[in-house]
Amino acid sequence: MRWSSWVLFAAGIATGANAASLTQVTENFGPNPRNVGFYIYVPDKLAVNPPILVNPHWCHGNAQVCYTGSQFATLASQYGFIVIYPDSPNTADKCWDVSSNATLKHDAAR
Repeated sequence: MRWSSWVLFAAGIATGANAASLTQVTENFGPNPRNVGFYIYVPDKLAVNPPILVNPHWCHGNAQVCYTGSQFATLASQYGFIVIYPDSPNTADKCWDVSSNATLKHDAAR
């Protein structure tokens, strides 16, 4: 599934009872070999063909803190775009893997 497809799939999930709130996506949205967590904010009113903003957190942070520590959700509600807050699977320090072969190369071995 292309990333745009799973984002729209997740947006469809989030537009139910959890609309206009940070929603953890736990549904199977396609291959996720690194087990990256995925949260999404979908405002009550979306723009036509809404833009999608991805807001990764900093080392030692997490998706929820990134959500509460930025104005993106407020702006998304104002302008009708979707915000994705990925969450690092690294439990030791919550930093993103930005240097291993598995991250730097498509389909690379660990």
